[in-house]
Amino acid sequence: MYQSRTLVALCRLTMAVTLLSGCAAFQPPARPLYTGVDNVSIADSEQIVGTWTVVELNPLPDAPVQTTTIEYMANGKVTGYVKSLEGDPVLPVGFTMTLTGDWKLEGDVVTHTNMTIAGPDDSLFSQLLAETLNSQPKLESRANIMEVEADRIVMIGREGAAMEYRRQ
Repeated sequence: MYQSRTLVALCRLTMAVTLLSGCAAFQPPARPLYTGVDNVSIADSEQIVGTWTVVELNPLPDAPVQTTTIEYMANGKVTGYVKSLEGDPVLPVGFTMTLTGDWKLEGDVVTHTNMTIAGPDDSLFSQLLAETLNSQPKLESRANIMEVEADRIVMIGREGAAMEYRRQ
């Protein structure tokens, strides 16, 4: 009886070590570094206000290129529209999520706060998705403005994602 328990414990320990070593060996794909030059130390909110088409400049390997539309309003409000792409493991193709919240500019850093997400309709799926995403702690982000022109801005977020904004 004692040997049987020891053998079971040893098997469990071996399985746990095998599983954990497999998990430890797994590393998510690395994001390519953005090599652009930071030539902005201070920006003006008038340069940000407007409607923009946003594309990621350094997506994760094998990730589809996501296009987003974002509108920055002079009153400090922001609205974004993110459309799902083919190959999305969760969302149907063309499913559009709407993000709303506040934005502010301090020096060369844009901060998004009080962000909420809504689905495209009143379906149960949209409601559950929005409720799940909105229940996450603080949907906020900060991005450093690297480049700014009249019709083009490049911002880089904390995770290293470089986003190109083109004025519509």
